[in-house]
Amino acid sequence: MFRLVPSSVNLMIHVTRCQIKALDEMQQRLVNRDTPLLPEIHALLCGLKVLVSTYDVSDIETARRSMGGHEYSTFADWGAYMLIIFLP
Repeated sequence: MFRLVPSSVNLMIHVTRCQIKALDEMQQRLVNRDTPLLPEIHALLCGLKVLVSTYDVSDIETARRSMGGHEYSTFADWGAYMLIIFLP
């Protein structure tokens, strides 16, 4: 399983932690009705959503191919589960 985890996962974990810190800071500022971070955070979250979705779809395809492609996916019903849960 660890062979399937790409090195980009560490990057995404770091970006997520930084984003959580930024969201916490924005939440504290919103209590005082200070909203200059709102458009910036919104833009960052939109971009992060696209980036993570793109990587996820690519990684799911890599995992499917490493397990033998469509035939294994059909036999184990793994492909249907991944399509329902993860793909848009």
